[in-house]
Amino acid sequence: MDTPPPDFIEPPLALPRIFNRVSRTPTITNGYIPRIPELDHQTVGLEKISALRSGAYLMDFGTGKSFTTITNIGELEAGGEINGALILAPKGNYDDWTLRNPESSHWAACTSPTLLQRIRFAQWRGGHRKSEKEDLRALLDAGPDDFPVLVMNTEALSASKRAEAIAAQFLRSRRCLIACDESTMIKGPSAARAKAAIRLAALAPYRRILTGFPMPKSSLDLYMQFAFLDKKILGHKSFWTFRQRYAILKKVYIANRSVAMVDGFQNTEELWGLIDPVSFRVRADDCLDLPPQSYHRQVVEMTDEQRRVYADMRDQCLSEVGGAWASATVAVAQIMKLHQIACGFITTEDGTEVNIPNRRVDALMETIDEIGEPKVVIWATYHYCLRQIVQRLTEEYGPRSFVQYHGGVGDSDRATARERFARDPECRFFVGTQATGGRGLNDLIVARSTIYYANNYNLELRLNSEARTRRKGSERHASVTYTDLITEGTVEEKIVQSLRRNIDVASAVLNDGYREWLV
Repeated sequence: MDTPPPDFIEPPLALPRIFNRVSRTPTITNGYIPRIPELDHQTVGLEKISALRSGAYLMDFGTGKSFTTITNIGELEAGGEINGALILAPKGNYDDWTLRNPESSHWAACTSPTLLQRIRFAQWRGGHRKSEKEDLRALLDAGPDDFPVLVMNTEALSASKRAEAIAAQFLRSRRCLIACDESTMIKGPSAARAKAAIRLAALAPYRRILTGFPMPKSSLDLYMQFAFLDKKILGHKSFWTFRQRYAILKKVYIANRSVAMVDGFQNTEELWGLIDPVSFRVRADDCLDLPPQSYHRQVVEMTDEQRRVYADMRDQCLSEVGGAWASATVAVAQIMKLHQIACGFITTEDGTEVNIPNRRVDALMETIDEIGEPKVVIWATYHYCLRQIVQRLTEEYGPRSFVQYHGGVGDSDRATARERFARDPECRFFVGTQATGGRGLNDLIVARSTIYYANNYNLELRLNSEARTRRKGSERHASVTYTDLITEGTVEEKIVQSLRRNIDVASAVLNDGYREWLV
């Protein structure tokens, strides 16, 4: 291990304190009397992190990560430390970081009126629209008295070299804080997105990561997130030396070739000791008055045709792999085929989706009737399932009874969908994919019931999507319910069991053995 020097964390700056935790009174800064945070833990987090060059707000969903970060930006600006900010956030919720509603936004609550007047926003949506290009140019040409904020979806860093170039140009023109919201999106050690984010972070004097679940699969997920802050924190210049220190490796032979696979973890206490000086950790159940939660399962019986196709595909999957071991990528791909059949369709080699007679949509309608709630969130993994759900909801409740939120819905339509679901009593159902809508959406707290028509395999997305309806502000004294549609006798049972045990499906497959998931 490359041991970091004892002074790898720069001494905290003497920033103007906006909040005083002890007296619970605001400090007047530049004539600004701020709103006191509603929650004590937010002031605790600010006192620990706000003056550090590198800081991690490891705060559970609903505990105020964005509120705390924007307040942090306000403090640094008031102290003359920064004159701009770059926010990286998932495409599903990066609109929340802009000033869509000045009266209610965190920017209005956490920054001084004079700073609010000087903030100039630009949002990266691909850089093709004329209005967007004009906003970006205005941001890059901002004057010394302006405070420009560039909001960019994290996915853009792997989709467009121009996105990174624009962000780098912006960071070189200002003294900025860069924040990565839902930072597990940059956890992949080989991902282009993560590498680009780290290159950008090196251009900013202040760096923040925000996530409520920093280790969706294992402690190895911490490496790239904290490399974004500063590689000196963990003391390793490469992911591979980091893995050797904190993972237990075993040799697996594939086609006469030895491959090192993770078989467990070690030195975990040491690892948490390294990140603790720059991290603030808070759990929702420890600091919020959250509504109770309950879990239910709705059994979906297979049709005879569905049962036959499932058995044939299971036998084919077993014969293709042959042995008891398979890589996570191969195993999950095979399990996905079986999961699709359980959901009522199959994708052929040429990409055609073929319907299999099933009872799944009927089970959804029965569940909705039993719940009897005015607002329901419905998550699905496959776009084929979304089309089935939308068709049935249209037939049963009418075309205005639902909104859609997935990769095929444009940004402006997504904003409209969120607004309608939150405010329109005629709109009862929010139908979306966890990959697009599972992170960061605050508008879903109007619903007390969530139905998982088909689960995503990613544990982080499951936990994030659950938190959309169980947040501070949810209706008190009423349980928030989560219902999983489960086809018995299929891999779907094990998928839900793994997620309920807080284990990512890919990790569970490797730990249990591929054949154990199929038989």
